Amino acid sequence: MRHLAIVLYFFLAIAFSMNAQSSAGNVSVKLVDGLVGSWKLSKVYDGKKEISTKSQKGIIDQIEFTRNNMYMLHTNDAASDSGFFRTNEIDKLLYLETANKLEDNTTDEWSLQINKNTITLSRREPAELRHFRYIYVKKN
Repeated sequence: MRHLAIVLYFFLAIAFSMNAQSSAGNVSVKLVDGLVGSWKLSKVYDGKKEISTKSQKGIIDQIEFTRNNMYMLHTNDAASDSGFFRTNEIDKLLYLETANKLEDNTTDEWSLQINKNTITLSRREPAELRHFRYIYVKKN
């Protein structure tokens, strides 16, 4: 019985320690963990001006990221691309590598910001598309 009490005390001490670190903000969440799930387009900005998502032809209106680093893009509610994704934690970048090897450039690079249930994506290349920001909200 005494051994059980020691083991229980040990696990409670670890749990309390982890909870204290988490509440203090010392535990960082990886970008990939924040991305997993389904996301729906909420807003599009051209610089600081919000523009209609309906005026953009071929716009990605839904994105799904899985735990095994796969993604699927939906345009006009139909699957339009899929492949693998990876993140750069330091520079806050998202790389989408299409499974469609027929395309010349198979990897797209995006700037990425995650805030609770919202992600903001901005293309890194080509330069003429950098000023567009796409805001996605996590689907329930």
